[in-house]
Amino acid sequence: LGGPSDFLGAVAIPALTGHCPVVATFGLPETLLDALYKKELDVVVSTVPPRRPAGSVEPLFRERLLWVGHVEAWSQGPWLAYSEGLPLISRYAKETGRPIPRPEVIVPDLRALAAAVRRGAGTTVLPDYLVPAGVPVLGDGDPAIVNTLYLVTGHHRAGFATVRNAVPRPRDTSRNNPHDLNLQA
Repeated sequence: LGGPSDFLGAVAIPALTGHCPVVATFGLPETLLDALYKKELDVVVSTVPPRRPAGSVEPLFRERLLWVGHVEAWSQGPWLAYSEGLPLISRYAKETGRPIPRPEVIVPDLRALAAAVRRGAGTTVLPDYLVPAGVPVLGDGDPAIVNTLYLVTGHHRAGFATVRNAVPRPRDTSRNNPHDLNLQA
């Protein structure tokens, strides 16, 4: 099973434990999809739909992107980012008409960013399932910004049904209830 470390660690692996053996590989979508095509992986959870034909592709999970932190304005910082490309922050900024901020901290692990925000280290944009309890969700009135995660298999389809059936679906990802997720298998 390949996919983003934060989603696999927080959602997929806990849901799959006890249902099937799991050997996880973390990485970026392009790298993981290439491994799938080479039959090095059975199943990939991808943040982008594959560009090449695959055995099966279906939406698996929808994550809301939420601006979080202990700040009062978008222009305040420090900003914490996953990468220099600012994929989550720039998407949120563009879809809400805000300027793209300059990050002061870059850590390629969303769980580490969530922990830093929980401790008051700054502000960032996180998927709803990683927002720590007690951390303010900001941007009241902003439009819902949703990422779809895709379940992709090669032509062999090994593991597809197990992952699809075990990974929980959010009960409520509304802006008013970002923590009400069914994370139990």
